[in-house]
Amino acid sequence: MAKRLPGVWRPGFSYKDGKLYRFELRRIVVLAPWPDPRAWYRTPARNWQPTRRHADGVLCDLSLALPSTPPGPDRPASDQQIAAGYVAAIPEAVRHELVTLRERRWQVMNLCARVPNGLELYRCNPGLAFCLANNWGFHRPVVAQPYRAARSLVRRKQREIARWLGFPATDAAVRILAKIEPPALTVKAMVFLRQALADVQLARVLGHLEVVNDDVLQMVSRKWLRPRLTPQLLVEASCDAAREITRGASAVRMLEDTLVLAQRLAGHEVPRQFTRLVQLRDVHDRLALIYNEEVAELDLRRYDGVTLPPPPFLGTADIVPLESAASVIHEGLAMNHCVGTYVDRVLNGSVFLYRVPRPVPATLAITRGLDGRWGPGELRGPRNAPIEEGLATCLFRDLFDSPTTDRVSGSA
Repeated sequence: MAKRLPGVWRPGFSYKDGKLYRFELRRIVVLAPWPDPRAWYRTPARNWQPTRRHADGVLCDLSLALPSTPPGPDRPASDQQIAAGYVAAIPEAVRHELVTLRERRWQVMNLCARVPNGLELYRCNPGLAFCLANNWGFHRPVVAQPYRAARSLVRRKQREIARWLGFPATDAAVRILAKIEPPALTVKAMVFLRQALADVQLARVLGHLEVVNDDVLQMVSRKWLRPRLTPQLLVEASCDAAREITRGASAVRMLEDTLVLAQRLAGHEVPRQFTRLVQLRDVHDRLALIYNEEVAELDLRRYDGVTLPPPPFLGTADIVPLESAASVIHEGLAMNHCVGTYVDRVLNGSVFLYRVPRPVPATLAITRGLDGRWGPGELRGPRNAPIEEGLATCLFRDLFDSPTTDRVSGSA
């Protein structure tokens, strides 16, 4: 047996005296329970330090649902079963709200635990409460005790809270924040939305939407996309039927891909603005076809010999990493979609791609957030055909359960 290096821990969870411990290869994170949630971490090089970021990583990796069956005597407990005691201490009403967030669950949980009426504010206005729970990312100067500041603000009028966070101090801005769907909430998107709301015309359009979903929030948060938007496009992107028009694809990613394709295809113009999702889809599909027929071979020579970063996850027999620029471009040619244009995004570390040969042929993408953590991107079949949601969930789960590059290199 290989000798275990000092400060290198076997990954997994432990639960003791109400505290949840997560052991990573070179980090231990400890979470103290509700109603006084606190967290610390240590590494081989650093002693115990308080942490919000690593605690949020733990909480976002848990489903927050209590396991239906206890561990049996003949099988080891799963991470979810080990964490059940910690999760059960969180009130069900709070867990119900946290589970819809894809980041900053820890911060919102602390808002609910430490700020009277914090949960009520979150239910009434998720966008405003999310920013208040992460107020060090919005208020300048940063306050020394962010939750004490939140306690002093929570009973004020919502437009006063918005002003303290740097948003327009208007009822219209408050109503827009209340329309944002919780899965769309990220600190990065909200910072950019704050800038976007300075555009009075754009704010007026957002005010007429029934909901602000992830596609809409991402579109208006990216300054380089805004000139291409129209009110009708945003209305359609906010509707449940949007994914039917885009064949299950993200509207914002389709818009980004279309503009990247237009840059690669000199001489093939695109509309200055897109008025309908079906128009955007048709332009995207036309440019993707032209790219694969006319430019992909040139890109094979352009990227010849270029080395891509190692895969974040090694995958499985049915989820195979695309480890060279040529394999990325050939995947786009084989699948008749535009993934061949993603080479630069893989090189800059924001995206990684996998080929799925079975049970159905597909291309799987994962994306990296500002905190460095990888999350699900898109899963597309031939000609951008959608993949059944249940299968997509299983494939992403299998990928994220596969060994990481760091874990393999660290154990070698």
